Amino acid sequence: MKEIFKAYDIRGIYPEELNEGLAYRIGREAKTVFPEGPVGVSRDMRQAAPAIKEALIKGMREAGIDLVDLGFLSTCMHYFAVGRYGYLGGIQVTASHNPAEYIGMKFVGRDAVPIAGESGLDRLGETVGGSSPSPPAEKPGRLTVEERTGKDYPDRIRSLIGELSPLKVVIDCSSGMAGVEVPPVFAGLPPRIELLNAAPDGTFPIHGPNPLLAENQAESVRRVKETGAAAGFIFDGDGDRMVVVDETGEVIPNDFVTALLAGWYLKQYPGSTIVADFRSSWAAEEYIAERSGVMIRDRVGHSYLKGKMRETGAVFGGDIAGHYYYRENYYSESSALTAARILELLTAEKTPLSRLWRPLRKYFSTGELNYPVADREAALAAVEKDFQSDGLEPDRLDGVTFRGDDFWLNLRPSHTEPLVRFMAEAKTPECLAEIRTRVETALALP
Repeated sequence: MKEIFKAYDIRGIYPEELNEGLAYRIGREAKTVFPEGPVGVSRDMRQAAPAIKEALIKGMREAGIDLVDLGFLSTCMHYFAVGRYGYLGGIQVTASHNPAEYIGMKFVGRDAVPIAGESGLDRLGETVGGSSPSPPAEKPGRLTVEERTGKDYPDRIRSLIGELSPLKVVIDCSSGMAGVEVPPVFAGLPPRIELLNAAPDGTFPIHGPNPLLAENQAESVRRVKETGAAAGFIFDGDGDRMVVVDETGEVIPNDFVTALLAGWYLKQYPGSTIVADFRSSWAAEEYIAERSGVMIRDRVGHSYLKGKMRETGAVFGGDIAGHYYYRENYYSESSALTAARILELLTAEKTPLSRLWRPLRKYFSTGELNYPVADREAALAAVEKDFQSDGLEPDRLDGVTFRGDDFWLNLRPSHTEPLVRFMAEAKTPECLAEIRTRVETALALP
């Protein structure tokens, strides 16, 4: 049971790992995380989501927690609602980008501040796994319904959007919640949008909900090239991640998207701080520095990056997974705003997207590689020993990172699988190949 309590959320296969009984138990113990309400609860289009949400609400009300039913929302809309309406917390019933058989929950506190393992989910998991449930409250929690989000969210995002040209754009909602979030934001605006897979369908009949996988990008890439679109945007299942396709059909690395968007913000807010995934390319950091911005790297995970943004007052942030965070949206994601910002950039620059990002491609990267290992701690120790022999000091912010004059590498354990995740960047392909070989040798891979 504890396996479903991840570093940043709750997630498992339905009904074997997460079902209505367990959702009810999570609700009954939710005072561990939410001592008081109101707490907003919403759901995505997963087939199990309605039943899981109902069981969760039943358990939370019996625990005496006042609730607000926010209905059928993308995760971005959910975060907005928690922040806008002043709730003391929120739970979105979703399994994000996972395949159709999964279901889960994402937790936030006041102002949409993430609640992750260290800030409450670990403790909740221990309580739920206890021998007996907490006694019900003397007075059940109240349940009210909130229906304003479907109007207030697009109104707010539209108020942030500047000049847009009538560009042809392909938007792939991946049969997910972007089909609810995105069309109202762009309704009546100049871009000429072709929507793909806009009807929410938790079976994902056309392609899967993870936009980082090439097989889930293929349809959008083809349509961008066929229609001569200026850009394509591919969303994940719950709508909080997005991949960008340029006019040639090439998928732009997400750290380069972060750099481009940071450049847009630095024109509006000169000298601002930008927070980025610590695995971001040197080229992204250089791009930001050239525009008089300050890029601060932080560890993988939306809770860490959003926390660092709040700590530093950063105006914008982004990560390798395709999350983009906005100070003007409670330091949370808005994928509709991300798409709009890219189109604002194209409108202002009057230059094809490929010409804006390809100058960033000046170093050589492995991308993220996943290696199955039985003992992850031993794997990290073996790599540390090898590179420390070169006189390099390990950085243990997240896993282990080494930085040399001509390369950097990171190796970190997966939070959910018996894997270690490896990524490296180098100034030459020869150096990159050498680093990769050394890591794979240290890991004793075939």
